[in-house]
Amino acid sequence: MSSWFTSVIQSVRDKSINALDFVCRDLAEFTTTVKSDTEIYLNQVANQDVGDLGFNRLVSKLSDAAKTDTDHGKHIHATPSFDRIHNELARLQNDESTYLSDPIPYEAYETWCQTTNFNVEARKGDISRLLIDVPHVRSYYARFVPAQTTHV
Repeated sequence: MSSWFTSVIQSVRDKSINALDFVCRDLAEFTTTVKSDTEIYLNQVANQDVGDLGFNRLVSKLSDAAKTDTDHGKHIHATPSFDRIHNELARLQNDESTYLSDPIPYEAYETWCQTTNFNVEARKGDISRLLIDVPHVRSYYARFVPAQTTHV
């Protein structure tokens, strides 16, 4: 009975050591990943224009002030977007040349359409929602189509 018990204890100890080694390797990998991602993020922040930081801070303060305003007893909820992708999207949506100019270079646009299988017909619902949800895009659409450009 003693040798059976000893072998069970030895087996449990070996499996525990293996599990502990696995956890240690996993934690080391996690630490390396977090360190690397943090360094990348800090480099991006360090390389960011100082003007951008000031502008974002200003917009943030204005947005906080707007959130505390009330309109006929109802709270106004501003939903500003500060990340670069949304800022770029807003810039493109507000630029008339987005709607009136062909993509440059046009070949790159055609390649993009082919590689992403882009289909205007499949996106009609998205386009309709955009025209409903974003008034300034709807305004551009009403002004430019069909007077200055086509629907597609």
